[in-house]
Amino acid sequence: MSMIYLSCAALEQLDQAQAEIDRHVTANAAGLCVTCGELEPCRARVSANAIFVKLGRLPRRRPGLAGVLTAAASRTKVDWFRR
Repeated sequence: MSMIYLSCAALEQLDQAQAEIDRHVTANAAGLCVTCGELEPCRARVSANAIFVKLGRLPRRRPGLAGVLTAAASRTKVDWFRR
């Protein structure tokens, strides 16, 4: 297995790109980014993803960050849990 070492500048770019993805991950019901109002995926998120692709890394997953649940989906989970 090979190891890839990144410079401090590359690690800083990754941190900034991760923060940008985290800010632009949530969309409303119409499919628009809540932060900038553009259609998903917005330009900020696409450019942040491009940095990860260029450096051969994956963004960190943060389960629940988007936090978007419809009322029907939440009702279904509660009904299923009660059974």
